[in-house]
Amino acid sequence: MAERNTKKPRTRFKTGVSILIAAVTVAGAFITWRISAAGGKAEAADAQGLTAALNSANTAIAVSTYLSNNLNFYISYRQHLAAADLLEKQARVSGGAKRSSLIEAARRERNMAATSRGYVDADYLEFDPSDGREYFNGNRYWEAQMASERALKPLDEKPFFESADRMRKKARKLVDVTIALSVALFLFVAATAARRRVKYLFAAAATLVFLLSCTAAVMIEISR
Repeated sequence: MAERNTKKPRTRFKTGVSILIAAVTVAGAFITWRISAAGGKAEAADAQGLTAALNSANTAIAVSTYLSNNLNFYISYRQHLAAADLLEKQARVSGGAKRSSLIEAARRERNMAATSRGYVDADYLEFDPSDGREYFNGNRYWEAQMASERALKPLDEKPFFESADRMRKKARKLVDVTIALSVALFLFVAATAARRRVKYLFAAAATLVFLLSCTAAVMIEISR
């Protein structure tokens, strides 16, 4: 009868430890999955960051090209306009055939000026309030074009790389949790083979490590 009563606590202890071993195994499998998920998100964020960096470089090249074209056509417009003004001044002090020739040349210059101005984005032509002269606002053109492209596709790689770093740190922390769970599992297994007093010490230590590991995993998951 006494022997039967002794076996019951042992059986209950082994059953409890077996359940806890199963719980540790399930927790370890779940955390391993979360590590894999974090690693996958880090890789995806890295890929998005590289795409954004490539988009930024290509967009900057394209906008620079269009800006350069606008500036070149605007300079050409101003040059032809200045040439027309000069020819008209010369025509006013000239006479006869030379005057007619100068007027015709001035007309051609104004036509070429109008043609060049037609290739300039008029939305960015402004007047300097200090002297009233017209100029092409290249800075506003650059900012507007980049903002327009930014609305269509990501151009800033920094947020993506920061997200990837966060995911990698999260994965590393979860790896530490799996190591702690391995310790808990070892202690539970040792408890099943240890002597009467020591086994309870092992089981208690294993339970504490298990609970701390689970708490740490939850904190890691909910943290940003």
